[in-house]
Amino acid sequence: MSIAREVGDQGTSAFALFVLGWVAVAEGAFLEARELAEESAKLYQEIGEWAEVGETLAVLGYAFRELRQYAQANRHFCAALRMAAELRAFLPALYSLPGAALLLAEAGELVRAVEVYALASRYAFVANSRWFQDVVESQMSVAVAALPPDVVAAAEERGKTWDVWQAAAELIDELSKAKRKPLVADMAVAESPTPAHAFEKLFAQDIASE
Repeated sequence: MSIAREVGDQGTSAFALFVLGWVAVAEGAFLEARELAEESAKLYQEIGEWAEVGETLAVLGYAFRELRQYAQANRHFCAALRMAAELRAFLPALYSLPGAALLLAEAGELVRAVEVYALASRYAFVANSRWFQDVVESQMSVAVAALPPDVVAAAEERGKTWDVWQAAAELIDELSKAKRKPLVADMAVAESPTPAHAFEKLFAQDIASE
């Protein structure tokens, strides 16, 4: 990464920071993950790589969630899903859907959480990932343990039939308007005509809140 910075290769630097942030989440270094992912997202924004910005916003969502900053986590997952939907970029959606499932589970929407995670797990990118198993699936298993097995099985079957883009649109709307649960009551999602505007407005809010 130091060589990439020296030669001004922003794309390589942004990717290295993204990977380091992803690893930091798995290792429990959540403040470090936040710093790395924020720097990565800003570099990607500078070079106009908006799908990668969406992926990095999802990493920030996981970092904020683990730091128990739920409104921030909610905003970042929603922004990542919005960017994925606008661009029809698949990876930002797959990075974000498991995080949205965790937020739904923590808000008490257990069946909905199972459906969303089942949709994400339909794809090998999530289903075969040790990262998602360690960071998301282990917590999901605990959260939904109280549900009857037949309820879980039915929810999984429904989730597997969903369309990713329709689910993303519904989740953006659902999470941004959720008022009945304290973890997401103070959610604020940037309404944006372009990915660039979404990113700039999101980070302006972050800076103002610090």
